Amino acid sequence: MSRVAVAVAAAALIAACRPSGPPAFTDQQRAAVADSARIFANELATWMGTQGAGRPFSSFFDSTASVIVASDGRISAASFDSVVSRYRGWAPPAGAALTWDSLRVEALGPALAHFTGAFKESFTPPSGPAYEGHGVMSAVVVHRPSGWKIAAQHTSIVPQQGGR
Repeated sequence: MSRVAVAVAAAALIAACRPSGPPAFTDQQRAAVADSARIFANELATWMGTQGAGRPFSSFFDSTASVIVASDGRISAASFDSVVSRYRGWAPPAGAALTWDSLRVEALGPALAHFTGAFKESFTPPSGPAYEGHGVMSAVVVHRPSGWKIAAQHTSIVPQQGGR
């Protein structure tokens, strides 16, 4: 056997023994993951309209130390414990609504996605005038055995006219 043949055979053997990479993420899988993450984003909007019935707001977040929440130019929570502390007992006021004007979802992997959506939120507080705000929310979400969870979120609210 010639040296070239031995080298080719050795290279083929090495390539055959190399561990394979992760399985391909097909377009069908990508679409299924995006659809599932979109359902999660819509569940968040629905939750707002039910005054938080049945679950605390913190249950939408990943329970890892690395979860992060930012809004309007500041980091408001930098761990799951700080998310729980910040939102303990918080629920949307009666009559609150959150609707997506647009929602873009992209699957990044079999258990990872991100979404960005323009939204409108409205409610009437117990005292004071009715509120209607517009903004954008972006989130990276991970799929855990308990479902989709927010790993990182950023929300920006468009200031109301008249300085409010």
